[in-house]
Amino acid sequence: MSFLEERAGAFQGRPDEDALMRALEVIEASRGAWHAELRAYGEMRLRAKRAGRRRPAAGEENPHYLTRWHGDERRAALHAVMFESRRKLAPLVVPGDPVAEQLKSCVDACLESAGALGVEEREALAECMRELEKRLTPAQWAEHRGEYFRASGLLRLARQVEVASAVTE
Repeated sequence: MSFLEERAGAFQGRPDEDALMRALEVIEASRGAWHAELRAYGEMRLRAKRAGRRRPAAGEENPHYLTRWHGDERRAALHAVMFESRRKLAPLVVPGDPVAEQLKSCVDACLESAGALGVEEREALAECMRELEKRLTPAQWAEHRGEYFRASGLLRLARQVEVASAVTE
């Protein structure tokens, strides 16, 4: 809701009809982009099934699982990074975890530059993501569930930083 209010103005609390209408426009635009992606995915899956590939490939993005705001991904991701860093980052960064500390540096750089990251910061972010993905194992889930969830939260934040810092042409 905070991203929607950032885009449309305050519409919670005392009703502001203009802000509500702007919020509706933002939602409709996002929904339109998402539905276009669903149609393209459906067509791609139909072709794949006809070619004998009954299941999506591992890691293939599926728009039925919402992982981002459609239509304004970078701006929404930057908002998510700001929101998450204020509310959830501190408990995820524990002393002695250099990956978490490096990710915090990437988050800070992302927020300070409105999303722009330099080459070294992008490489550090990519390394953080690789290391965090390694932590998400069935053994980690079974034996150290708290650490699994901490790594998952850090990785989710890292992915938002990646989208927020995407280079646009």
